[in-house]
Order: sequence, then structure tokens, then C-alpha cells
Amino acid sequence: MTMTASYHLTWVYTLELFSTANRARVLGEASVLTRVATVSVPYINDLLGEVLPWAPGALCSLAALIAAGLVFLLPETTNRKITQRDDCHHDHHDDYTFQAVT
Repeated sequence: MTMTASYHLTWVYTLELFSTANRARVLGEASVLTRVATVSVPYINDLLGEVLPWAPGALCSLAALIAAGLVFLLPETTNRKITQRDDCHHDHHDDYTFQAVT
């Protein structure tokens, strides 16, 4: 159940993190990685659980802790304008402006 939740969260957050130019490619890569993880976890549980009963839980917990730690490397985006480009600096002349219809 948690793998299904992480799969859905990947769709939600990947769309918010990346620019429009790379959104489809990155979403495809993230989708492939979550599907590989979803398929491989039962095999890891069966094969590694026979050798060391605590190892599958420890491995999944370690992966979750590493992912949670990597989140802190993401830039803060609160109250920032979303750009259509991938570079780090922000030029205001190329933004899309929404004009009110009068």
C-alpha cells in the first residue's frame, strides 16, 4: 500500500518540481523508477527475508531515509514565480503574464 501511495505522490510532486520543458521526460523517468521499485520489493522481501528476517524492512527503511534526506537538497520555492526555463536565474521579460479580460 505504501508503494502505491509513493507512486501517486511521484506523479503529484514531479509535476510541481520541474519546468514545462522537462516535465514529461522527468515524469516518465520517475514513473519507470517507481514501477521498478514496486515490482522488485516483493522479490527482495522473499529472497532477503529468508536469509535475514530483519533485512527487508531495514533496506526499505534505509531507502526511505535516504530519500527523505535528499529532499532537503531541493530548493525552496515558496512565494517564487514559476519559470518556463531550467536556468537558476530569473529574468522577468520572458514570463507569461496573465491579463484580466475587460
